[in-house]
Amino acid sequence: MGTGTHHHDTAFSIVKALGIVAVVISHAAILTPLETFTYYFNTAVFFFVAGYFFDDGQTAAPGRFIGRKLRRLYLPYVVLGTLFVLLHNRFLEWHLIAYDFSAREAILPYDTPELLRTLGRVFLFLHHEQMQAPFWFLQGLFLGLMLFFCITLATRKLAPTPTVAERLRGGSILFLFTVAMLLARHPSGIPGEWIAVRTFAITGIIYLGKLFRIFRARLPLDGRIATLCLVILLAAAGCRVNLGGRLFANPVFFVVLVCSGCYMLVTAASRLTAYGNPLTRMLDYTGRHTMAIMLWHIPAFKLVILFQMWVCDYPPRYLACHPVIPTGSPWWWIPYTVVGITLPLGFC
Repeated sequence: MGTGTHHHDTAFSIVKALGIVAVVISHAAILTPLETFTYYFNTAVFFFVAGYFFDDGQTAAPGRFIGRKLRRLYLPYVVLGTLFVLLHNRFLEWHLIAYDFSAREAILPYDTPELLRTLGRVFLFLHHEQMQAPFWFLQGLFLGLMLFFCITLATRKLAPTPTVAERLRGGSILFLFTVAMLLARHPSGIPGEWIAVRTFAITGIIYLGKLFRIFRARLPLDGRIATLCLVILLAAAGCRVNLGGRLFANPVFFVVLVCSGCYMLVTAASRLTAYGNPLTRMLDYTGRHTMAIMLWHIPAFKLVILFQMWVCDYPPRYLACHPVIPTGSPWWWIPYTVVGITLPLGFC
């Protein structure tokens, strides 16, 4: 999920591994405090890392940058999105899907005209099937990086000095982030508004990662500060933040939670990197394959749902639960998390 050509950084590979574990837990431990806690930083950390590795020199070759993003983000979205749309009616027959919780209505089979319209929306980066719920991340990262790239290109072209360019970039992103927070709290109903809101917010997080890279030498990774960040995250219990669900809470509080989560993970990863033990190597490998886990852990959950149905004697309709069966022992999130991570990694 890097944004350019750069040397492998084990510490940030572990950051991504911790982030993807948090993503899987957030989907496995639904309706629990653990879900709320992980949503404070689980996807934000990936946008933060993208900003950290963003190379301003890429503005010299816009075509190369855009082509790389299309290949790494848009192409998987379209290819897998098309596959899942074509299998939509089969998934209904097999009881893998049944109810759209966001629209609060039953999922219906596609006839030919609806199938073609849906495929068109996939190619426009506007639709993903239910079992592809995390695919919003591909759209968000692509649009966020494109906007960040355009702002960087424009400010470097217009500003007389690098210092002025940086100030213009920061001011522009701050303005867009403020607009996003205002629209999130007071939506106007304009078509595409929520995509714009999420894109502006993601661009702000990308810039936080860039700022962290710029001031890295002045920002020590202190375990005591990381502990304080953990306390802040725990103290925020009950506050709903979800980038995918477009829940941002208070703008200042949102930034505090994102910064706290990212700093905590970066500090933890730096400590783990120093050990060089099997756990470190396993996390490093996981961090290099986060995309596979991001895209395939929801379908992998279906295997655990089958097992849970067998153990608890649930009827076949429970197979359509999304993303997991929201009943039973509160510890079922553990096998869901294990399978959601190991199965995609096994195919890697």
